[in-house]
Amino acid sequence: MKRLAVAGGWAPALAVLVGLAALVRAERRAVALDLATERDLHGQAYVGSAACRRCHEEHYRTWHRTFHRTMPQEVSARNPGAVLGDFSGATYRHAGVDVRMDRDPSGAFRMTFTAADAPPVVTIVWRAIGSRRYQQYLTRIGDAEYRLPVAYQVEEKRGDGACIGCHRELTAASARARHSHHTAVTCVDCHMPRVVFGVLDVHRSHRIEVPDPARAAAYGRPDACTGCHADETPAWAAAAVHRWWGGSQPSQGSEVDGPLGKLLSGDPIERAVAADALGRTRAPAAPPALAIRTGLLLEAMATDDYPAIRHLAARALGRLVPSMPALAAYDPNDDRAAARRAAVERVRASLPSPSVTAPDPARVRLLRAAATAVAIDIGE
Repeated sequence: MKRLAVAGGWAPALAVLVGLAALVRAERRAVALDLATERDLHGQAYVGSAACRRCHEEHYRTWHRTFHRTMPQEVSARNPGAVLGDFSGATYRHAGVDVRMDRDPSGAFRMTFTAADAPPVVTIVWRAIGSRRYQQYLTRIGDAEYRLPVAYQVEEKRGDGACIGCHRELTAASARARHSHHTAVTCVDCHMPRVVFGVLDVHRSHRIEVPDPARAAAYGRPDACTGCHADETPAWAAAAVHRWWGGSQPSQGSEVDGPLGKLLSGDPIERAVAADALGRTRAPAAPPALAIRTGLLLEAMATDDYPAIRHLAARALGRLVPSMPALAAYDPNDDRAAARRAAVERVRASLPSPSVTAPDPARVRLLRAAATAVAIDIGE
């Protein structure tokens, strides 16, 4: 009788387990059928990440731990925390267009663009992209979404013309150091260098490759070596690579090929990458080299046609020579060349004379003449 009672007590539990197993099998079959069914989803509404979680739990969990989960966010009066920019009436001006960022009577976030020769254009912010370093905004026209030309710089807490840094950089131990012939570099410094321009910054390449300055120079690309040794040339870097690891023979070149020359002689993207390299890399030990960098950056701040490049040059100078009150008054978005020149001269006057070496005017003309004359939108 006791054994029968025990058996009778297990029976309901076993029935529950069998039922749960059946439910799990049914759910798996439903998911498999769902994934195998072809659908035309054009015109379907945005469903959000929760809809993906049902079939991709592990992907959802790993994604949710990163900043990627706050990259695209729907913007509405019900979700005001998604927007980090100043929409309290802030205004910006670029290329003859005034931009006002505020909210309409319903609470919707909007940007209004006004030019002298056209009626105002009002756009409603539909989606925010980014939450850590930059936030960009999309508007919706019909069934398509378009990026608006004003973004918010989260780190610098200001609006500006528009895979952002979210990857951990591993410091090399004393040993992938012997391999690199450098004592203080990371793996990504050489194999994923900062050579990609986008959203008003220069980012790491996600094309993992072996540094080859000779090959990069042949294709007109920036390279990892001169991106760090910004006072040198690709020919110098190629000679070092050949000496340490073999590979491509050193090529002939000149200073024009390195960041010091590309800041004035490159196309807009090359000039942006060069400006960033001059300020992001370690400051040169010799004061004369630092003075040369400072002079070239001031020249770019005053004369470059692109506000984005002027912004990067000013930021680079701030990294080389911190604590300059005059630099805070410089506006890279000011379209008035004379006003920019005056602001740059005030910055120059605030520096001790030995710390600035103005570039030779004849050399500046030579470098500018060599620049690739193209008009492209690089995210101002």
